[in-house]
Amino acid sequence: MKKVVLFIRKSTIQQEYDHQENLLIDVCKKNHWEIVSIIRETISGTKRNEDRIGIEQLKNVVLELKPDIVCCWEISRLTRSPLAFYQLTQFLTDNSVSLFIQNLNLHTLDDNGKENHLTGLILSIVSEISKMEILTLRNRVRISLQNKRDQGFVLGRPKNSKDNKEKTLKKYPEVIKYLQKGLSIREVSRLTCTSINTTLKVSKLIK
Repeated sequence: MKKVVLFIRKSTIQQEYDHQENLLIDVCKKNHWEIVSIIRETISGTKRNEDRIGIEQLKNVVLELKPDIVCCWEISRLTRSPLAFYQLTQFLTDNSVSLFIQNLNLHTLDDNGKENHLTGLILSIVSEISKMEILTLRNRVRISLQNKRDQGFVLGRPKNSKDNKEKTLKKYPEVIKYLQKGLSIREVSRLTCTSINTTLKVSKLIK
């Protein structure tokens, strides 16, 4: 029975993990795969691998548990950066782990553990398309915001807002606790599953 790690990412707190997770669990049951770990991450897929706790957890699990497959629902759940995607798939390949993209039904390694070059080409193209979609969306947002400014709207949060500061601090009590104990930004980020940027922001607010 092949050992499998599930990787599940969502971009916002409001989104749910359950849908992705249940679908992937069903896939594993049908293929008689043993789930040895489930990694859940809440962060934008455009972040660098180095800034993502979920990716670091995945690498550690691969090295410790030596699974046969890492399974995710679609490429965008893994990352939206072609470079980050290539780096991660190369890491998995170097450790003889196949990446399985469920919505495309594609493995990066074949049954003999050899690299599937056709699959690699397809996944690279899809990853580039995902990047283009993000750039298009950002451009639309930029144009929309500029139109609002041209119409006289004032955008953004008020600077030096006391209410915003208090809301932020109230939202991250665990981050504050570990920061006050003298832990580094990266350590606090890892322990609280909070992004490094948010942890740094909280650190500045409590000084």
